[in-house]
Amino acid sequence: MGLSHALFCRTLADAVALALTNDLTAGEPFKQFLEETEDLTALHNQLFWKDLSQYSALEDRNGDRLLRLHMAWDIFNTFLSAECPHDTGMPIRIREKIHVRQ
Repeated sequence: MGLSHALFCRTLADAVALALTNDLTAGEPFKQFLEETEDLTALHNQLFWKDLSQYSALEDRNGDRLLRLHMAWDIFNTFLSAECPHDTGMPIRIREKIHVRQ
């Protein structure tokens, strides 16, 4: 079979993460697709993932604690608060647990 098929196989989570990461560098065609389908929950989840990825990258390369804290609260207020403008479909009890941990 030539090179091992296992070298090219990924878990679904790995494949999705790779596709979403590449979407950012390709002009965001997946985001545009979600906007066209008007599936707001899927779009909000994609935006949530994007913001979390950017936060994680910032945390890895930047020691500015106040900038990270500001970004974390921005993510919380956008996607997780009770009055958030971008509902990800996360149950309110889980959102409350995240908030209480702060």
